[in-house]
Amino acid sequence: MAPNTRGVLGMMTAQPSPRRDPWRFAWQIATSDVALAIVALALSLYLLLLTLIPQIPSSPLASDPWLAQVQARFGAATSTLYRAGLFSLTHTPLPRLILSAAAFLLLARTIENAATLKQAYGPRRASPDNRQRQETILAIIFHTSLLLLLVGMLVSSLCGWRAEGVIGHVGETLSVPGHDQVALTENSTRSAQPGVTIYLTGDGPEFEITASDAAGTPLGLQQTTQEPARSTLTIDLSPESPEAYFAVPEAGLVGRILLTGSNTSSASTEARLQVFHAPTGELAAETMLEGETQQLVLDGTQLQVRRSSYLVLDIVHDPGRWLQGAGLVLGAVSLLATLAVPRPRPARWRRAEVLLRVLLALLTLAAPALALSGLVASGRLGGPTDERTGLMAAAWLATLALGLIIYRPGHTPEGGEP
Repeated sequence: MAPNTRGVLGMMTAQPSPRRDPWRFAWQIATSDVALAIVALALSLYLLLLTLIPQIPSSPLASDPWLAQVQARFGAATSTLYRAGLFSLTHTPLPRLILSAAAFLLLARTIENAATLKQAYGPRRASPDNRQRQETILAIIFHTSLLLLLVGMLVSSLCGWRAEGVIGHVGETLSVPGHDQVALTENSTRSAQPGVTIYLTGDGPEFEITASDAAGTPLGLQQTTQEPARSTLTIDLSPESPEAYFAVPEAGLVGRILLTGSNTSSASTEARLQVFHAPTGELAAETMLEGETQQLVLDGTQLQVRRSSYLVLDIVHDPGRWLQGAGLVLGAVSLLATLAVPRPRPARWRRAEVLLRVLLALLTLAAPALALSGLVASGRLGGPTDERTGLMAAAWLATLALGLIIYRPGHTPEGGEP
C-alpha cells in the first residue's frame, strides 16, 4: 500500500478526542486549592480594609463624632475614600458575596474529600496510606469547622439582635426598642430573660438634682420648657453629651453641669456645677461636684446634687455564638494537627516549608484566641480588640492562602517523594 494511502486511512480510523465535561471542569475548579486561596486573599484584604478604615456607624447620633475623627485622621483624602465607598464596605453586598463563595468552596471540598476517602480507603483497599488518610480526615474536619463558623455567623445575623450603648442600672427593667423589655437581675448585670446576654462596656456619671426654698418646700425643676416641672431631676452625662442645663423657674435660676475631666467616659470624671440668674445670665455661683452629695444655697434657695453612676450595656441575643465558638476551636485544633503531620520534602523546599508551618501555627493560635476572647467578653468576634483581631485574622488568611498555593496536602513539588 502506498504511503499516502496509509496516511489517509490512518486519519480516517483516528478516534476524535473526548470532549471535556464542563460540569466536571467546574467542580475541579471549585475544589482546587487556588480557588480557595483566592477567596481567602479577598477576605484577608476585606478585613484589612475594615481594620484600617473606620466604617460609617449605623446610629445617626454617632455620625458627627465619627465624621470629626475621620477628617482628623485622613485629612484631604477623606472625600476620595468616601467617593470610593471605603467607608461603607459593611453596607455593601461584598462581605456576603465573599462569605457565600467561601461557604460554597468549603462545602465542595468537604464533599470531594469525603468521596475520595470513601473510594480510596474503603474496605476494598488492602493497605491504605495512613499518612494521606490522616491528612484527608483532618482536611474534612478543618473545612467542616469553618463551615460551622459561617453557619453560626449566618444564624446570628438572621435570628439574633444587638442593642449597643444602652444606659441602665442593676435591678431595673430596660426597654429595648424592637425587642420588648429586658429585666436585669438584682445582684449583677445578668439578664433575667432567657437567651439574652448583657455585657458591661462602661459607666458614666449620673446626677440627681433637687431644690427647695427657705422653708424646705420642694421646688420644681425642668430641663426644657416643654416638659412639666418635677421635684427630682436626673441627668446622665456622656462623652457625646458632656454638659446639660436645668432650670428652677420659681427661684429664677438656671444651672449647668459639665464634665471637666480628661476621661469623660468614666463615672469618676470631674464635674462642675454653674448656677446663673435668669433672665440676665449673670453667674451666681460655681463649684466642683466632689463627693456623693453637694449642697449649694443661693438667696434662700437650696440646691442639692447627689452623684451616682449609670452602666453602659450591650444587650445581645445571639443563638449562633456557640456554633461560632465550636467552629473556631475545632478549626484551630484540626489545622494545628495538620501542620504537625510530617511530610518528606526536597532539601530546597524543607526550610521554606518549616518557616511557613511555624508562622501559620503561631497565627492559628493567636487569631482564634483573640476572636474567642471577644466572643466571650462582648458577644462578637473581636470585641474590644477589634483592630488586633482584624489584623491577626487578615494575616492568618493571607498565610493560609500562601500555604494552599505552596504546600498542598497530597501534592509534592517536583523532585520530592509522595
